[in-house]
Parts: sequence; C-alpha cells; structure tokens
Amino acid sequence: DVLVVCKPAGLLTHANRDGDRSVSGALLESHGPLPEGDIPLRAGVVHRLDRDTSGVLVVARTEDALKSLQAAFRDRVVKKVYEGLVKGAPRFDSDWVDAPLGRSQRHPDRQSVLSAEEGREALTYWEVMERFDGYAHLRLEPKTGRTHQLRVHLASIDLAIVSDPLYRSKGGRPAHLPPSAPAMERHALHAASLSFPHPRSGAEVSFSAPLPGDMQAALTWLRAERGRS
Repeated sequence: DVLVVCKPAGLLTHANRDGDRSVSGALLESHGPLPEGDIPLRAGVVHRLDRDTSGVLVVARTEDALKSLQAAFRDRVVKKVYEGLVKGAPRFDSDWVDAPLGRSQRHPDRQSVLSAEEGREALTYWEVMERFDGYAHLRLEPKTGRTHQLRVHLASIDLAIVSDPLYRSKGGRPAHLPPSAPAMERHALHAASLSFPHPRSGAEVSFSAPLPGDMQAALTWLRAERGRS
C-alpha cells in the first residue's frame, strides 16, 4: 500500500521538467508504476519535503492508498515531527507561531508572512531540545502544511534555520555556523518522524529516521564549543 523512505538532502521529492533525480523517479525504477493522481510528474507523491530537507517521506503504491493518504493530510490527522538547528536564543522553552503565509511579492520564489486576509492559515509548534551559545536545537510540529512553512515561521521570530539560503532573521543576518564548525552544505532541517492511519487497516503507523551525519556533526561541535545550557 505504501512505501516509506528516508530522503537524503539534495534529492527532489518528485520529478521536474528538467529531469533532475527524485524520490518518485527512483521508486518508479525500483518498484514499478505508482499512482499518478491529478498532477503530472508526481507519481505516488502524497506530500513533499524541500530538496535540501532530509527525512521521512511516505509514497502511495495504489490509487486507494493515494486517496486515503491525501485525505489524511488534508484532514490534519497526520503527525509530522521535524528537528532543526537554528541561530538565535529562543525566548521561551516552547511556543506557537500562528502566522498566515503566501507567496512573497518581492521574491516570487519565496513565501512570506502575510495578513490574515492575504495569506493562508499556518500554525507551527516548537520546543527547545538543547540550547547553546547563540544557537538551539528545536523540535518542530507543523500543524498545517504550507510551502516552506517551518523555514519562514522560524525566520519570522529571529530563529532562522542554520544555512538556509532563502529565509533569514530580521535584519537579513545569515544563519551560519562559525567557520571552525563542520561544514553545513544545506539548511539544517530534518523530518524526524511521521505517523498516519494505514490506508488499508486504519491503524496508526509511525516511522522515524535518525539525524543525518551533517546535523549530528554540527550538534557534536556545538556541544563541545558552544556549551550546553
């Protein structure tokens, strides 16, 4: 009924018109035909992760599974948990970001926080897993599924994700690790776990993926050089 994969950073979720490698393309090669749905080039795709976001991704293998999972995401019964490294000092141990999102007028390839009249509802819960001097390791739960939601929401509260090339905290400060830290070649965001009702049985199933090596190396460096608090 489904395939669940741990997507590496740098790989598209679904095919594009340029022919870049994608999860759905690789699965078509290894597992044969996947349901097309209503959108071309998105064989089996139920939800997406940004190219440079790693982690858990579910793909439908049948038309019935595709419709069931699409309904589960639409009805917000899917639980998504991410982990991210951010630059900044969180004011609280946990909080909500309730800020509508939509396409940026200045940068059409990006999303931005808009007024309630202009944007679509977007809601994110976050909590601190570890604090460091000038950085933090966060657990993130998006309650809606807007494009770039976590990246935009965190930047809007001055907690931009480390190495994010598009979304920066107020004032335009880049959110990089210090030069002596291990190289972080992509934004430090990872889809850690995913829970959803199984399309056939209806029972809740859960899948998780450990932090990839680049984020683990960054955390190890932060613990050693920026102190845990």
